Amino acid sequence: MANITFRRQVAKWPGDFSSELVQRVVRMNEKVFAGMFEDPPYSFTDYYERLAEVASIVITAETRGMVIANCVAYPIEDMMYVWILAVLPQVRRHGLARRFMDAIELMAKEQKLATVRVKVYNVSMSMQVLLLNRGYHIVQVVPSPTDSKYNEVYFELRLASST
Repeated sequence: MANITFRRQVAKWPGDFSSELVQRVVRMNEKVFAGMFEDPPYSFTDYYERLAEVASIVITAETRGMVIANCVAYPIEDMMYVWILAVLPQVRRHGLARRFMDAIELMAKEQKLATVRVKVYNVSMSMQVLLLNRGYHIVQVVPSPTDSKYNEVYFELRLASST
């Protein structure tokens, strides 16, 4: 896959982020997640409310000015929490999610955080396989009241302590 630009922005929401960038991420995620879960994809307002005044990390993969993949994460206490990781279906299987996780894990280590935590829904089997192959462990499952494919599955990776 040629001509992909990776951009990483670490900033506080909302003041330090480009509204245009976040709108592009939200629009892309609406395409990826539409009809995939019980609830509709997160809106711009949902992003604003979740990330307000949090030192967030937004990583995008772009080609020809279009966001084709993104990852949104932020530190909570002694862990890095990956809230969103989305890759357009037509560009999957090119290592984009792996590269995002490489970056997130490195940033967590640099910040001397103890763990990386990722929430995945049962419907996202390829993401679960990626995490298991990276050494993540399932630490919690929150059952859906409607269908097990919507269960929330939490994975964690303990990072080696730096001394």
